[in-house]
Formats: sequence, structure tokens, C-alpha cells
Amino acid sequence: MPANLGPMLRTMTDQPPQAPAYPPLPAVPVDLATLVATTDFEAPAAERLHPLARAYIEGGSFAERTLRDNLAIWDRYRLRPRVLADVASIDLTTTVLGRPTALPLGVAPAALHGLAHPEGELATARAAANAGAINVLSTMSSHSIEAVAEAAPHGRRWFQLYVQPDPALTRELVERAAAAGYEALCLTVDVPVLGYRDEIVRHRFDPGPGAYANLVRRGAWGRGNELEGALDSRAVRLTWDSLAEIRSWAPVPRTRASRVSSSPTEARAKTSCSSTRKALCTATAKTLRRTRATTGNGSYARRPTRNAYRLKPRH
Repeated sequence: MPANLGPMLRTMTDQPPQAPAYPPLPAVPVDLATLVATTDFEAPAAERLHPLARAYIEGGSFAERTLRDNLAIWDRYRLRPRVLADVASIDLTTTVLGRPTALPLGVAPAALHGLAHPEGELATARAAANAGAINVLSTMSSHSIEAVAEAAPHGRRWFQLYVQPDPALTRELVERAAAAGYEALCLTVDVPVLGYRDEIVRHRFDPGPGAYANLVRRGAWGRGNELEGALDSRAVRLTWDSLAEIRSWAPVPRTRASRVSSSPTEARAKTSCSSTRKALCTATAKTLRRTRATTGNGSYARRPTRNAYRLKPRH
């Protein structure tokens, strides 16, 4: 990679993003008073999203078994009630990575919010900040790392990292996130190959060379039917030994995290955490953290976790 690529990337991401190739469709504004459940958003979203944007957002890999399993798993979660408890005052605040947060949940990373609205991740960050929730920005966002930080300067923000084929570009992303005040990395480790998605390949989904604000502006398709460029985040060389190098780009203090390990791989993650004195939570929702959510009655909730590293800008 050329030595001047870092400054070039920063200059490019300072530019306003180009209009997406699959813009939202015109429609009458939604009356939010008519939306009672989260599933009520699906019908108006279908009316407003470009068909290919909807396929990109909704679709899963191959036969979509994992997609269906994820929905089924969440449906199996239950809240354990506490009766005869004083609930006159309810407090949902908790502590995540050593800092208080108003809610024991946050906004998960998703690519290309600009497919749904021009404000995209800027609006998402502001909404999360107003609710006191943590916002996790995707590497594949429509708006840049810096622009999203500026949109909600007082909000808590983490950065989801796709390791790029070029290590220098990966380091550039980590250092930019640290400089912009992102306090943690959520490292995606389950993409040694891209998931085959029928609609993406069938229609050659390509949001345009400027759609991914954090990455080099290039098309999504290379020779033949090979996906490349911004859509190619295959981490074929990512191993346990890579984690120390990634952490060295943005040193982090020690953070304690409890976890339940059900496989040798997850047990190794726990050992890695204690030996390196870093905050590493095992990947891809295989490990569950037993996290206390203070609700006034001392109940507990079990929820999936991602890899989390606290970030500290280098000086």
C-alpha cells in the first residue's frame, strides 16, 4: 500500500458521501403512533427501501439457517420475575467497560444505514446518544468514523472492525477510531470467507464506489463474478496471534469480564484475556456474558457478547 494512503483516506472520508445507488423510495411519512411493536416497522420499511437495499439488509448466507436460528434463539430468552419487590423506582443504568450507561443494551453494527435514509449513521448515533445507549459503528458505514463521532460528540461509541486484506488499512481504521473517541473495538472474527448470498450475486449488488465512507472508493465487483474491494473483508490470515498486534495499535487498560465457556476455543479466549490483561470477549455470540442489569429488583439477563477492546488514542 502506498505510504501516503493514510492521509488520502482521511481526505476522502472528509468528503460528503455520494448518493447511494439504491436510494430510499418516496413514501408518505410514517405515523409513529401507529407502530406499537418493533415488528411493526417491517411493513413501512419494505415500502420505502429499494428492493436490492432490502435484500442486502434482510438477507442471510446460503440457506439462511443461521439467520433463522438467531431469531429463534432470541425468542427463547425469558425474564425471570421477582415478586413482592418494591418497583416504585426503576433504574436501568449499569456499567459497561468501566463507564456508566443509561441502558443495558446498545445499537449493534450494521452496514450502509444510508440505504434507509440519507442521514444514515449520523441519525443513528444521535438517537443512541439521546437514549443513553452505546452505539457501535460498522466498518462498512455510509458515513465516516469521524463524521459519526461529530454527529453525537457526547454519546458513547464503539467501532466494529473488519480486518482488511491489507494490514496497513486495518491499522488506519483502528487509529482513526481511537483518535475520534471510540472507546472499544468489536472485532469480527468469523469472516474467513464471505457468506454466499443469492440476491447479492444474482443482481450484482453494488452500492457504488463511494458508498462505504471508511474505505477506498472502488467498485464492488472485480473480474468475472468475484466480489472485491469494499465488500471483500475476508480475514483469511486472522488468528489468535493477530490479536496482540491489533491491540498494540491502540493500547487498552485491563477490563474485567465474566464469561461462560462451552468449548475449548472459548476457554482459550478466557485464558487469553487474563494472560494479556486485555478486555477480550469471545466472538460471534457463541459465548454468553452474565451481565447484571439493575432494574430495581436485582434480576439478571444473559445476552450474547462480541469481541470488545477498550481504545485509548496513542500520543
